[in-house]
Order: sequence, then C-alpha cells, then structure tokens
Amino acid sequence: MRRSKKISESEACDQAINRMLEDVPEEARSYVLFRTVQKAGGMMKAMYPTFTVCPSCGKERLPTEAHNGGRFCRSCREWFPEKAVA
Repeated sequence: MRRSKKISESEACDQAINRMLEDVPEEARSYVLFRTVQKAGGMMKAMYPTFTVCPSCGKERLPTEAHNGGRFCRSCREWFPEKAVA
C-alpha cells in the first residue's frame, strides 16, 4: 500500500491559491491578493491606514481613523482629539 505524500500547510495554501487564480497572470497575482485582503479588512487594514494632511505640519501623516479617541500625526506628533458628534 502506498502512502500519500504529506505537504506542509504553507504549500497546501500555495496550491489552493494557484488553483483559484489560474486565469490571473503571474505579475498581477500579488495585486489581486492585496486588494482582496484589503477589501476584506482584517490585518491589512491595520497595517496600511489611510492618511490626511496634518493641519500642524502640512505633511500627509495624520491617520483618517481615530484610535482610542484621538489621532496623532506621525510626523510632528501633534495630537488631535476626535470631534464630538452632535
């Protein structure tokens, strides 16, 4: 009796991704995966926040979403409390 070859979990994931994206060109796969994960939210959303222009220093380093009730510029470190919703 012949046993089936065991593969690692990461190799099984790679094979599943290749089956799902068989019609997508190789150079576009990373973009498709990035956009899919970004759309789903989760970890990618926390890793790549969106930024706006800081009114204090003028650089685009102020996160658009608040964390713990306020936002701080990642350039000048100025802290901006969230405005109360009336």
